Amino acid sequence: MSSVDYDWDPTRPTISVADPRLTRLLLREPQRCATLGEYAQACGIDTTRVVELLGSYLDNGTLSLDFFGDEVFVNTAPHGRPLPEASADVPPNLWESLRSRVGVETAYALWRILRSLERAGWLVEHRLHRIMFGLGRVQDAPYLGVKVGQVVVPTMIFPTAEMLGREGGLLDQYEQAGAAALAVVCDERGLDEAVTAVRRWVLGRKAVPTMSVLVLESPRYNPTLLSPGDAAMAPVAVTRDTLGNYFW
Repeated sequence: MSSVDYDWDPTRPTISVADPRLTRLLLREPQRCATLGEYAQACGIDTTRVVELLGSYLDNGTLSLDFFGDEVFVNTAPHGRPLPEASADVPPNLWESLRSRVGVETAYALWRILRSLERAGWLVEHRLHRIMFGLGRVQDAPYLGVKVGQVVVPTMIFPTAEMLGREGGLLDQYEQAGAAALAVVCDERGLDEAVTAVRRWVLGRKAVPTMSVLVLESPRYNPTLLSPGDAAMAPVAVTRDTLGNYFW
């Protein structure tokens, strides 16, 4: 599982459409959008107009449209990378980045969770090299991370208690990788189970871990912090604005 490998190719023509707003999105802010609707909203135009503007690139295979659920996603590398010689140079967008690691169905689910976290006020990172910057290798790499101050916290999506606390499980892996914190997204009313799993993990270790755990209960994703330095392992309800004061 790796992120998209992209380097600008000066020998290729650069993708350009009749609307400068859309051209700017495609070239300067490629990770901002995934669906036709998102491109349309960002540019202030109708989705049918976006399709018209992209028409020649859709026709020659530089771009393609992926349909899933009620959404239409723009794929910036339908034939993979490196791009075919006849294709214009186009940076990977959000959808391509998600699709580079998983299938369409899982990418769609990740996109929905990412947008849901953003609506709740979180800044979300999906590029693996940025999420894991400065950390050691892990067996179960994250698909998303939430930004706390200047740091990206690796985020696990709906893991079971067994996945979290077993020997060699998620908590063990990220503690050994040197993570200051690990975020866990849990289902609604799943907060107690997640907190219990973290407590059992801490109490079952010979040495007190240094990693904090941040539990985000859907659908509001309000943060609950568990710090292993607290002997009682009492969960603390915090806000996104003050969270950075707790573990860096």
